[in-house]
Amino acid sequence: MIRAKYPDGSPEMTGQWLYGAGQAMGGGDYVDAFVRDGFTAWAPPRRRPAAQDVIVTADDWPEVEWPKTSPDGSTTWTGMGDFGEFYLGVGGTCDDVTPSVGYWCGDNAPRHVQAHNSPSGIFNASRILPHFQKYTSNASAKPVINAWRGGGRWFSWQFLVDEVNPRNDSLTFSGKRGGNQGAEGVNSGGQWWIENVLPECDAPNEFFYDPMTRSLYVSFNGSKVHPDGSEKWVVPATQVILNITSSNSSVRGIEIRDSKITYLEPHGLPSGGDWAIERLGSVFIGDADNVRIEDCHFTRLDGNGVFLDGAVKNALLQHNEFSYIGNSAMAAWGYTSDCLNTNCTRKLPAGSRMGPDGRAMHAPIGTVVRRNLVREIGIWQKQSSMWFQAVAAESQILENVHFNGPRAGINFNDGFGGGDLIEGNVVGNCVRESGDHGPYNSWDRVPYITTLRTGKPSIIPKDRHFTRNLWFGTYSTQEGADTDDGSSYMLHDSNVFAFGTNGLKNDFGGHDNRHSNNMYLFVDTCWGMGFGPGTKDGSANNDAFTENSCLLKPRGSYGSDCGNNPFGFLTYGNQIYTQDGGHGMCTPGRAQLEYAELLRMSCAGLVAGVPRADHMCTVVRMALFKSAEGMT
Repeated sequence: MIRAKYPDGSPEMTGQWLYGAGQAMGGGDYVDAFVRDGFTAWAPPRRRPAAQDVIVTADDWPEVEWPKTSPDGSTTWTGMGDFGEFYLGVGGTCDDVTPSVGYWCGDNAPRHVQAHNSPSGIFNASRILPHFQKYTSNASAKPVINAWRGGGRWFSWQFLVDEVNPRNDSLTFSGKRGGNQGAEGVNSGGQWWIENVLPECDAPNEFFYDPMTRSLYVSFNGSKVHPDGSEKWVVPATQVILNITSSNSSVRGIEIRDSKITYLEPHGLPSGGDWAIERLGSVFIGDADNVRIEDCHFTRLDGNGVFLDGAVKNALLQHNEFSYIGNSAMAAWGYTSDCLNTNCTRKLPAGSRMGPDGRAMHAPIGTVVRRNLVREIGIWQKQSSMWFQAVAAESQILENVHFNGPRAGINFNDGFGGGDLIEGNVVGNCVRESGDHGPYNSWDRVPYITTLRTGKPSIIPKDRHFTRNLWFGTYSTQEGADTDDGSSYMLHDSNVFAFGTNGLKNDFGGHDNRHSNNMYLFVDTCWGMGFGPGTKDGSANNDAFTENSCLLKPRGSYGSDCGNNPFGFLTYGNQIYTQDGGHGMCTPGRAQLEYAELLRMSCAGLVAGVPRADHMCTVVRMALFKSAEGMT
């Protein structure tokens, strides 16, 4: 059933109706279910006071290993990458998130994107909504606007409409509920629809319920038998079906379905990534150890499937199936200290628990997510994933299969602690409704203090390891692994990256990102995104691209400048396959191997024409399975 909406079209099918999207910022448009982009007059954001900037540096934590510069000595931090400053904003435009603290709350975040904000309404509504003059303000059944962020589909908002005003031809959004489901701010929306409006109950399987009169309106499919009063109606009654706070609990072999919508509940801005998320799930696990969720079927859930909150240690999420999930299938979010310096004379507002010090480890640690099947997620909130984590560490994401999602399949919002293992997963058909993303995505804009790497306090995390994964970069994938803004301390080996724009990516201060013995199939560039000669913010410092095989699209490029690499960047022993068996990208008119010889260095071990399909299959098998001995 579909809550009465305009334009008509099931929200569960929007991934099939977007055409013309690109890899960069999510272009194209929908042919159904949404008001198309560019036709709406959005009211500007509400005026709110400026936030308080909070800046923490190495000088505030003298006992902590805290690099003040990038590896190449730069003090310019645009995306961070585990050096420089820890930044937060307090209050201001974040009066609609809980707590009112976050990287995007202030006007001076180092990434220099607009502070958290959203439109306050829609003007000239009747030009878009054909039945608008029939709309009324019903205090017990208010309309809801579902809208993409404007200027690039990175996340979606849900706005509760407080006032319908046909005389002024406008819709006014609530200042207390909704519009807070994304991190960065923007003054306008993109494509959108309106729902929970009686005059729009005009298409098969649409319904509208009026709590004041206790009346249910349903538009039936006229080609089927009409209702006779014997039908049974099931109404979701709770947002959390299982609330687990006891250690050593186990849930196995049951179906979990039909939880209530959560998108208008309080959201927070976890760490420095782009997400806002509610601390809710149909199965909610809070401060409990050794919880097992196995062999369950999660379906038709209008919020998150499983949510790990706080000090959840060694949870096991295994052999489950997730389908038709409103937000993310599985998510985890921890807490840090309020202290902003060593002796805690500087603090965040009490209870914020979002400072840089995570040594108390009140966070999900050691979670194992193994052999789950996840599909059709992000029905409501498009910034959603199979697995999401913020302020969590040492997760093992093993041998899962995920397809059909609007954004990234696996998303890490920060580099907290590190030590994560992502192995043996098959992830594809992601980024179906957005862009500037991939099957995997991460950010690392704020440093955190932990002791996981050496046992001593440091903002440098343990390495995050990706191995034996098959990333299908279909739809609008930019990279199979989009290691975005500041992402650092990663090892990618024995993976296969099929399709997408780029291979290795590092930008905005990201560094120590090493790709070795991987296979890249049908990409535009093997590596090279957001960095190059002259970039002085630490981007791609100590990166490596070695012993890889890369099959380029026609007119693709190796992405190397063959000599003038960023500080510490290693590239050697790579096999590059091109349409004509040659390559002239190092300098205009000069072949790569010739230029490499002149520089007396090996930029690539081989440049050859496109190989036979059976040879490529052999290379793919070697990449995925040569390190799989002992795996079951």
